[in-house]
Amino acid sequence: MNGDSPHVGFPKLGVKSAALNDYNRTIELDRALAVNYYRCGNLYYSTKDYTRAIADHSQAIELKPHFALAYSSRSYADRELSGK
Repeated sequence: MNGDSPHVGFPKLGVKSAALNDYNRTIELDRALAVNYYRCGNLYYSTKDYTRAIADHSQAIELKPHFALAYSSRSYADRELSGK
């Protein structure tokens, strides 16, 4: 990305694995909370796993259709995935 990404402030890769485990655990505990999917999607984005980022952001949108940040984040991941 050229610096216009909303995804900043994530820990270094070694800690990201632990963070992903924690986010996935929060999703297991409460599958109806859109913000859990949004945050997990942002972390996947930061590791360049755009397919998973899109999936989690899409789930956040499904749970909370007016979640503007999830739409924005999903569009960033889709743009990266498509190479545009």
